[in-house]
Amino acid sequence: MTLEVKFTKLFINGDFVDAISEKTFETRDPRTGDVIGRVAEGDKEDVDLAVKAARKAFDHGKWPRMSGYERGRIMMKYADLIDQHKEELAKLECLDAGKLLALTKVVDIEDQLTCCDITLEQLIRSMVRH
Repeated sequence: MTLEVKFTKLFINGDFVDAISEKTFETRDPRTGDVIGRVAEGDKEDVDLAVKAARKAFDHGKWPRMSGYERGRIMMKYADLIDQHKEELAKLECLDAGKLLALTKVVDIEDQLTCCDITLEQLIRSMVRH
């Protein structure tokens, strides 16, 4: 199974960025030992930067000021994207973790979609109560 790894940087503050140290590491297919790709190696400084950006976005960004309806639409779009790309996501997880592809599809990917459904259900319940 071959698959191009498209995103190898850290995702901080809405951007894909290199690690501050510029360090990377090889990620390997545990079944074969083949190198899948080189990815950014985040460390404490990167984590601190990511946490700071997330805190700022949560406190002052759009999300906390959105209506439940708007948040729900974003969560539905997220679930739709997972569903549209589930084959690619399953293959990436399979390569990275050494899992069986069929198991990854029916457990990991479907669990993520179930989490989206549960989040949306909770959002709807909270909107109905208020």
